[in-house]
Amino acid sequence: MKYLLTIGIIFLCFASNGQPMQKNKLPATSEMVLQVKQFAQFIERFNYTKTPDDKPIDDNFKNKISRPEYIMLLFNETDPRIDSTQPKYNSHYRVLRREFIKKVCADNLGITPEMKDVYSVAKCVGEYKNTQVAYSVVLRKNVLDNGASEWIIHKINADFLLPKQMNEQRTIPPNAGETGFMKLADAFSDKDNLSSYFGGTDPWDATSIFLYEIHRGAIKHKFSKEVTYYIFAIPDWVVVVKNFQRNTTNSGWLIDDVLPISKTEINNFIDDNLK
Repeated sequence: MKYLLTIGIIFLCFASNGQPMQKNKLPATSEMVLQVKQFAQFIERFNYTKTPDDKPIDDNFKNKISRPEYIMLLFNETDPRIDSTQPKYNSHYRVLRREFIKKVCADNLGITPEMKDVYSVAKCVGEYKNTQVAYSVVLRKNVLDNGASEWIIHKINADFLLPKQMNEQRTIPPNAGETGFMKLADAFSDKDNLSSYFGGTDPWDATSIFLYEIHRGAIKHKFSKEVTYYIFAIPDWVVVVKNFQRNTTNSGWLIDDVLPISKTEINNFIDDNLK
């Protein structure tokens, strides 16, 4: 099959030193086939179940390109961290990539078709008070008991809805209860420092405020301009996948990052990094 030779050539272009090298120009049809146009195609190639021309992987294919080689093709080859000529070159990241691929292949790990343990961040554009605003919607894939799946909104990040940080530390006096907490009037009128009355706990919930503003028609959603997937299906790793739109074979849904992470760190990672 003509595409198998093409895949082998592409792999050799960066498997030898972990960074992209000059490739022979390929026919347009081959470039289109090798591009990962849909996220479902990414999963199939990552799982080593489908060829680039969407056929089941057989022994003939396996004899020409191994799973480690095939997964390597799913990495963003323009990442400056793998190019030793770039200031952002990072030899540690190259080691992480090898360790990740070794783990996946040695334990025969994969991503389920229903995408269990997958989160997504959609960066969106909308309108609020006649002004264009940016916000992100974090979604989680939920797998139902019958095997079906659905996306659930996990949270919304909308900094434009949150008030500025408090300027001064304010408190309610310890004897305020004796007067029926009349001091609450002073606290609620102190808008610039309102957060400080909550004892250091941030009371502002962007998701709730966003839903309220959507409900009353103050926010109008326009479109999603960028989507990133965070895959937690591989034990002790998170895989970050983005869509790279460019006219090369290394385009479409590709791995932008792999990060080691323990099971106990996942929730904090989701709260701190999915924005």
